Amino acid sequence: MSSIFEDGVFNLTAAQHERMNALLRQTGLSSGRRSHELMGQAMAEPIRQIADYKQWANQFFVDVPIGPGQDNRIPVDSYTVVAFYSSPTGQVFYTRPGRAYTRPDFTMIDCGLEIGWDTMAEAGWNVLARKQLEAAEELARKEDSLAKTVLDAAVASVSHTSVTAAGGILTKAAVDLVFQTQAANGFPVRQVAVNIGDAMDMTGWTVANSLWEWTEAQVMDLTTQMFWGRYGGAVWYAHHSVPASYVYFGGAPQAIGYRQRKGGVRTASDIDIDKKVDKHTWDKKEAYYVGNGYNLWRLYITP
Repeated sequence: MSSIFEDGVFNLTAAQHERMNALLRQTGLSSGRRSHELMGQAMAEPIRQIADYKQWANQFFVDVPIGPGQDNRIPVDSYTVVAFYSSPTGQVFYTRPGRAYTRPDFTMIDCGLEIGWDTMAEAGWNVLARKQLEAAEELARKEDSLAKTVLDAAVASVSHTSVTAAGGILTKAAVDLVFQTQAANGFPVRQVAVNIGDAMDMTGWTVANSLWEWTEAQVMDLTTQMFWGRYGGAVWYAHHSVPASYVYFGGAPQAIGYRQRKGGVRTASDIDIDKKVDKHTWDKKEAYYVGNGYNLWRLYITP
């Protein structure tokens, strides 16, 4: 069955849906292991692509695939070179850099799906496709949870967390403070992840300086998508998957940290003739590391 991919999402045409439903019914009515194995193979590819839940945290990390048995060490460096004032008769003071590495721990993410043969044969709707979508969603959600934990720890370690208590809304003053502080520190904001509901607070922002006005492009964004996706010169990623009341700011991923993937998504399928079900599992190994917490900022919107 040929696949159709649009924006990283696996889709099926009406005809392909019908063929998949027919294959489900045929598999559910069959007691032959081979037909069930073929069903497992047919669903292995879509799970790598389908995801209604949109991942948001990985944009702050450089993606690094790690092969089986490969050392996942990451070099760690500190600022050590020192310049000094001297005299014509003075001597040079040398510094010698050393070597240090860190190896972030991998976390296994597992997801399993068990579908009864009668369900496949008699459901009347593509239950397998729906549950595949949910399985992919769960994998993506657990990945973001791992990444968020690392991001939160990094911003807290350098006190890059600010609070706005303006009636539970995202204020322009709070956002501008983050942009100004980061620019002054030499780590300008290049990307922002925000819940779409919080982003829509932009429609209520007012301008204190009469010389500064919304451009035509900004007005168009505000009136159509209810937020401006390029405010501050950064790329704003607004989606319901981003935790509400939290806004994450960051520089370029290569100046923040790494997301290590060991082997990608691993799939396996089997049948249980005693329970009369097909079993499908997916798992993946992920590790995250932030090398520069100063390049991150988290804004919390209080109720």
